Amino acid sequence: MSDKKEIEVELGDNGAGTHCDDQFMRYAGGGAVAGACFGAVEACLVNPVPGQTTPLIFKAFKIMGMRSVLVGTVGGVFAVGACFSAKLRDRDDYKNAVIGGMLAGSIFGYKTRSFAVGARMAVGMGALLGLIKYRTGSYLPPLIPQEESFEVRRSKWISSS
Repeated sequence: MSDKKEIEVELGDNGAGTHCDDQFMRYAGGGAVAGACFGAVEACLVNPVPGQTTPLIFKAFKIMGMRSVLVGTVGGVFAVGACFSAKLRDRDDYKNAVIGGMLAGSIFGYKTRSFAVGARMAVGMGALLGLIKYRTGSYLPPLIPQEESFEVRRSKWISSS
């Protein structure tokens, strides 16, 4: 068996070292949606400043946009970090999640312009995401079938009709 074939078997079809662009879009998109939801909640809890000239709806959209960009960036950086780590190391394990989590956590330090915040968030997110990957072996919820893509299910449905 060639080395390339062994790497493909070890990583699998849904491994962290394959389909980096799909993983980036999935994590960044999911993060952006989650960030917009968190931003909407935050906008509801913000007290209006007396004498403020900006309408509250525009302020709410601004908060939602900022949170969406932040959480989407964190998700995208995690996906890229974990994926490239898996490609460089030629295996899909919890260490890739730790590396991706540390890179993603450092985004918070960049946002706050604080090395201490970035270091703490990098260690915290790296440990948390590494633990999740170590305990479950995946980041996806168990209800989503990982072995079949939409195209495979569609072709099965078409062939059965």
